[in-house]
Amino acid sequence: MGCGAISREHLSALAENPRAELVGVVDLSRAARSYAADRYGARAHYATIEALLDEAHPEVVHVLTPPWTHRDLALQCLRAGAHVICEKPITESLVDLHLILDEAASQDLLVIESQNYRFNDDVVRILEMVAAGELGDVLEAEVRILLDIASGGKFGDPNIPSPTAGMKGGAIHDFLPHMAYSVLQMVPDGEIAGVSARWRNLSGNPVVGFDDLDGSCTVGDALLRVRFSSSLQPEGFRLHVRGSRGMAETDLFQPYLRAEVPVPAARSHRSRTRPRTA
Repeated sequence: MGCGAISREHLSALAENPRAELVGVVDLSRAARSYAADRYGARAHYATIEALLDEAHPEVVHVLTPPWTHRDLALQCLRAGAHVICEKPITESLVDLHLILDEAASQDLLVIESQNYRFNDDVVRILEMVAAGELGDVLEAEVRILLDIASGGKFGDPNIPSPTAGMKGGAIHDFLPHMAYSVLQMVPDGEIAGVSARWRNLSGNPVVGFDDLDGSCTVGDALLRVRFSSSLQPEGFRLHVRGSRGMAETDLFQPYLRAEVPVPAARSHRSRTRPRTA
C-alpha cells in the first residue's frame, strides 16, 4: 500500500524472494501503481486498499503510506485477516500504537514496524560482539544522525507537502524510530528511566518543525543517547557502543567498523578498523 520512494526497497526485496508472491500494489496514482506492478511483477494494481483486500486476499500487507494514515490502514488490514509490515514511524502516538497491537493480538496476527537498519552488516557484527561479551557490559550507546534536512528536500522545502507535517516531533519524528531501536537493541530489555530531551529549531525553517534533538534515557546501568543535527557536518549516521571492556562504532552512511577491545595476553589494547564500501 503506497508506491512512493520507499516502496522500491520493499518491492525489490519481494521480487527477489522466491517464497513471496506479489498479489497487488495500491496507490491513488494510476501511473505510480501501474509502473510498480509492471516493474516488480505484481498480479494486479488497485486504487484502494478495499479493492486489494477484497480481490487479492493478501496474507501480508506492507503499509508504506504517510505516517498519519498508518493507524487506520493497519487496523483495516488486520481486520481483513492480513499481517502488517508498516513503515516507520508506525503511528504518531503511543495510544494509536496500542490500538494496532491490541487488534493484532485479538486476530492472532503479526504487526511489525519496518526497522531495516537492525540488519545492516556492521550493526549485526556489533550485536554479535555485545552478545559474545567482547565489549563487556554495555554502559553507553549513542546514535548520532547529522543530516541537513532544513535546506530543502522533502522535509524542508516549503513548496512541497512534508510527509511529517503536523507530527509532534517534526521532521526528526521520521528518523526517531531508527535512533531509538538502534540504541535499545544494544542492552537487555529493562525499564526505561530518566527520559529527557531537548528539541530545537536552529535553522528557523518552520516546515521542519524541529531540526535538532539531544535526548537520553537509562536502561539499567546503561546510558542511551540519541542525537540529531541538521547543522553539523559531515553528514552521517553513527552508532557508538561502549562497554566495560571495549568499544565499537560504525557509520551507516559511510560504512566502516571500528572496535577497540583488550588483548588477552597483554594489558595494551588493539584497535581494529575495517573500512567497507557502500
